[in-house]
Amino acid sequence: MDRERKGFLSLGAGFNYYQEDEEERHVASFGVSAFHLNRPNVSFYNDPSALSIQYSVQGYMAMFKNQDWHIGPEAYYSYWYGQHFVQAAAVARYYFKNQNPFDLLKDGSIAFKGGYRSEHYALLGIALQQPNFQIGLSYDVGVAGVSVPGNSIEVTFTLRKLFRKKRSVVSVSNDYTLGEVKDIDFNEVGKEPVKGNDARLPASKGNYA
Repeated sequence: MDRERKGFLSLGAGFNYYQEDEEERHVASFGVSAFHLNRPNVSFYNDPSALSIQYSVQGYMAMFKNQDWHIGPEAYYSYWYGQHFVQAAAVARYYFKNQNPFDLLKDGSIAFKGGYRSEHYALLGIALQQPNFQIGLSYDVGVAGVSVPGNSIEVTFTLRKLFRKKRSVVSVSNDYTLGEVKDIDFNEVGKEPVKGNDARLPASKGNYA
Protein backbone atom coordinates (compact mmCIF):
# COMPACT_ATOMS: atom_id res chain seq x y z
CA MET A 1 0.00 0.00 0.00
CA ASP A 2 2.89 2.36 0.73
CA ARG A 3 4.20 1.91 -2.81
CA GLU A 4 0.99 3.21 -4.38
CA ARG A 5 1.65 6.79 -3.32
CA LYS A 6 4.72 8.96 -3.43
CA GLY A 7 5.20 12.68 -3.04
CA PHE A 8 7.90 14.68 -4.80
CA LEU A 9 8.88 18.32 -5.40
CA SER A 10 8.98 19.60 -8.97
CA LEU A 11 10.40 23.05 -9.76
CA GLY A 12 9.55 25.14 -12.78
CA ALA A 13 10.26 28.61 -14.13
CA GLY A 14 8.98 30.78 -16.93
CA PHE A 15 8.70 34.22 -18.50
CA ASN A 16 5.55 35.73 -19.97
CA TYR A 17 5.09 39.01 -21.84
CA TYR A 18 1.52 40.34 -21.77
CA GLN A 19 0.36 43.47 -23.62
CA GLU A 20 -2.92 45.35 -23.29
CA ASP A 21 -4.29 48.43 -25.00
CA GLU A 22 -5.48 51.59 -23.27
CA GLU A 23 -8.79 49.90 -22.41
CA GLU A 24 -7.03 46.90 -20.80
CA ARG A 25 -7.89 44.53 -23.64
CA HIS A 26 -5.56 41.66 -24.52
CA VAL A 27 -3.49 42.58 -27.59
CA ALA A 28 -0.52 40.21 -27.56
CA SER A 29 1.35 37.78 -25.34
CA PHE A 30 4.41 35.54 -25.52
CA GLY A 31 5.76 33.11 -22.96
CA VAL A 32 8.40 30.43 -22.43
CA SER A 33 8.56 27.99 -19.54
CA ALA A 34 10.37 24.91 -18.26
CA PHE A 35 9.09 22.26 -15.84
CA HIS A 36 10.79 19.61 -13.64
CA LEU A 37 14.02 21.59 -13.54
CA ASN A 38 15.20 19.64 -10.50
CA ARG A 39 14.35 16.33 -12.25
CA PRO A 40 12.53 14.71 -9.32
CA ASN A 41 12.72 10.99 -8.74
CA VAL A 42 9.26 9.47 -9.26
CA SER A 43 10.21 5.81 -8.91
CA PHE A 44 8.32 3.64 -6.38
CA TYR A 45 11.32 1.34 -6.08
CA ASN A 46 15.02 1.62 -5.31
CA ASP A 47 15.98 2.18 -8.92
CA PRO A 48 15.87 5.95 -9.61
CA SER A 49 13.55 7.30 -12.31
CA ALA A 50 13.98 11.05 -12.82
CA LEU A 51 11.52 13.14 -14.76
CA SER A 52 12.86 14.78 -17.87
CA ILE A 53 12.68 18.56 -18.23
CA GLN A 54 9.68 19.77 -20.20
CA TYR A 55 9.90 22.91 -22.34
CA SER A 56 7.02 24.96 -23.74
CA VAL A 57 6.45 28.12 -25.80
CA GLN A 58 3.17 29.95 -26.35
CA GLY A 59 2.00 33.12 -28.06
CA TYR A 60 -1.00 35.15 -29.18
CA MET A 61 -1.57 38.30 -31.26
CA ALA A 62 -4.79 40.14 -32.11
CA MET A 63 -4.67 40.66 -35.87
CA PHE A 64 -8.16 42.12 -36.28
CA LYS A 65 -9.36 44.72 -33.78
CA ASN A 66 -12.35 47.02 -33.42
CA GLN A 67 -14.33 48.45 -30.54
CA ASP A 68 -16.04 45.15 -29.66
CA TRP A 69 -13.97 42.31 -31.16
CA HIS A 70 -10.38 41.08 -31.12
CA ILE A 71 -9.56 38.14 -33.42
CA GLY A 72 -6.18 36.52 -33.81
CA PRO A 73 -4.09 33.33 -33.89
CA GLU A 74 -2.83 31.46 -30.83
CA ALA A 75 -0.09 28.83 -30.78
CA TYR A 76 1.41 26.46 -28.20
CA TYR A 77 4.42 24.13 -28.48
CA SER A 78 5.77 21.65 -25.95
CA TYR A 79 8.70 19.23 -25.95
CA TRP A 80 8.96 16.38 -23.43
CA TYR A 81 10.67 12.99 -23.60
CA GLY A 82 11.42 13.46 -27.26
CA GLN A 83 7.77 14.11 -28.12
CA HIS A 84 6.59 17.28 -29.87
CA PHE A 85 3.17 18.64 -28.99
CA VAL A 86 1.70 21.43 -31.13
CA GLN A 87 -1.57 23.33 -30.81
CA ALA A 88 -2.77 26.02 -33.21
CA ALA A 89 -6.04 27.89 -32.71
CA ALA A 90 -8.01 30.97 -33.70
CA VAL A 91 -9.47 33.09 -30.89
CA ALA A 92 -12.37 35.52 -31.24
CA ARG A 93 -12.88 37.65 -28.13
CA TYR A 94 -15.96 39.83 -27.64
CA TYR A 95 -15.66 42.71 -25.15
CA PHE A 96 -18.65 44.04 -23.27
CA LYS A 97 -19.29 46.72 -20.66
CA ASN A 98 -21.65 46.74 -17.69
CA GLN A 99 -22.16 50.12 -16.07
CA ASN A 100 -24.38 48.82 -13.27
CA PRO A 101 -22.18 48.65 -10.13
CA PHE A 102 -24.65 46.31 -8.38
CA ASP A 103 -24.43 43.51 -10.95
CA LEU A 104 -22.16 40.53 -10.28
CA LEU A 105 -20.99 40.64 -13.91
CA LYS A 106 -18.50 43.46 -14.54
CA ASP A 107 -16.77 44.74 -17.66
CA GLY A 108 -15.11 41.79 -19.36
CA SER A 109 -15.01 39.55 -22.40
CA ILE A 110 -16.17 36.23 -23.81
CA ALA A 111 -13.61 34.27 -25.84
CA PHE A 112 -14.47 31.65 -28.46
CA LYS A 113 -11.65 29.30 -29.47
CA GLY A 114 -11.33 26.69 -32.18
CA GLY A 115 -8.18 24.86 -33.12
CA TYR A 116 -6.22 21.69 -33.78
CA ARG A 117 -3.91 19.67 -31.51
CA SER A 118 -1.26 17.09 -32.20
CA GLU A 119 -2.43 13.49 -32.42
CA HIS A 120 -5.49 14.52 -34.46
CA TYR A 121 -7.55 16.33 -31.84
CA ALA A 122 -9.85 19.26 -32.58
CA LEU A 123 -10.32 21.81 -29.79
CA LEU A 124 -13.43 23.85 -29.05
CA GLY A 125 -13.57 26.24 -26.12
CA ILE A 126 -15.31 29.20 -24.52
CA ALA A 127 -14.13 31.41 -21.64
CA LEU A 128 -15.61 34.24 -19.60
CA GLN A 129 -13.09 36.81 -18.37
CA GLN A 130 -13.72 39.27 -15.55
CA PRO A 131 -11.37 41.83 -13.96
CA ASN A 132 -10.03 39.37 -11.36
CA PHE A 133 -10.81 35.88 -12.66
CA GLN A 134 -11.45 33.76 -15.73
CA ILE A 135 -13.54 30.61 -16.09
CA GLY A 136 -13.37 28.44 -19.17
CA LEU A 137 -14.77 25.29 -20.73
CA SER A 138 -13.06 23.27 -23.48
CA TYR A 139 -13.91 20.09 -25.35
CA ASP A 140 -11.61 17.82 -27.35
CA VAL A 141 -12.98 16.01 -30.39
CA GLY A 142 -11.11 13.23 -32.14
CA VAL A 143 -10.79 13.60 -35.91
CA ALA A 144 -9.78 11.12 -38.61
CA GLY A 145 -11.24 8.27 -36.58
CA VAL A 146 -9.22 9.06 -33.44
CA SER A 147 -10.98 8.71 -30.08
CA VAL A 148 -10.07 11.01 -27.19
CA PRO A 149 -8.88 9.01 -24.13
CA GLY A 150 -10.12 9.89 -20.68
CA ASN A 151 -12.28 12.91 -20.01
CA SER A 152 -12.56 15.14 -23.09
CA ILE A 153 -14.23 18.02 -21.19
CA GLU A 154 -12.02 20.42 -19.22
CA VAL A 155 -13.13 23.23 -16.88
CA THR A 156 -10.59 25.84 -15.77
CA PHE A 157 -10.70 28.64 -13.22
CA THR A 158 -7.94 31.27 -13.10
CA LEU A 159 -7.34 34.18 -10.75
CA ARG A 160 -5.79 37.23 -12.41
CA LYS A 161 -4.55 40.76 -11.60
CA LEU A 162 -5.02 40.36 -7.85
CA PHE A 163 -2.15 42.73 -7.08
CA ARG A 164 -2.32 45.14 -10.01
CA LYS A 165 -1.71 48.82 -9.37
CA LYS A 166 -4.68 51.01 -10.11
CA ARG A 167 -4.19 53.61 -12.80
CA SER A 168 -4.23 57.17 -11.52
CA VAL A 169 -5.85 59.96 -13.48
CA VAL A 170 -4.22 63.38 -13.10
CA SER A 171 -6.33 66.44 -13.90
CA VAL A 172 -4.41 69.64 -14.63
CA SER A 173 -6.17 73.00 -14.51
CA ASN A 174 -4.58 75.72 -16.63
CA ASP A 175 -6.86 78.74 -16.50
CA TYR A 176 -4.11 81.25 -17.14
CA THR A 177 -0.44 81.52 -17.98
CA LEU A 178 2.22 83.48 -16.18
CA GLY A 179 2.51 85.83 -19.13
CA GLU A 180 -1.07 86.92 -18.59
CA VAL A 181 -0.52 87.93 -14.94
CA LYS A 182 -0.13 91.67 -14.44
CA ASP A 183 1.15 93.87 -11.62
CA ILE A 184 2.96 91.23 -9.57
CA ASP A 185 5.19 92.71 -6.85
CA PHE A 186 8.44 91.03 -5.83
CA ASN A 187 9.16 92.20 -2.27
CA GLU A 188 12.82 91.25 -2.05
CA VAL A 189 14.97 93.58 0.04
CA GLY A 190 16.94 96.08 -2.05
CA LYS A 191 14.94 95.57 -5.23
CA GLU A 192 12.34 97.75 -6.85
CA PRO A 193 8.85 96.29 -7.37
CA VAL A 194 8.40 94.76 -10.80
CA LYS A 195 5.14 95.50 -12.57
CA GLY A 196 3.47 95.31 -15.95
CA ASN A 197 4.89 93.14 -18.74
CA ASP A 198 8.12 92.66 -16.77
CA ALA A 199 6.15 90.49 -14.36
CA ARG A 200 6.80 87.45 -16.60
CA LEU A 201 9.77 86.39 -14.48
CA PRO A 202 9.75 82.87 -13.00
CA ALA A 203 8.86 82.43 -9.37
CA SER A 204 12.46 81.62 -8.40
CA LYS A 205 13.44 85.26 -9.06
CA GLY A 206 11.49 86.61 -6.14
CA ASN A 207 8.76 86.08 -3.58
CA TYR A 208 5.19 86.70 -4.58
CA ALA A 209 3.38 89.23 -2.40
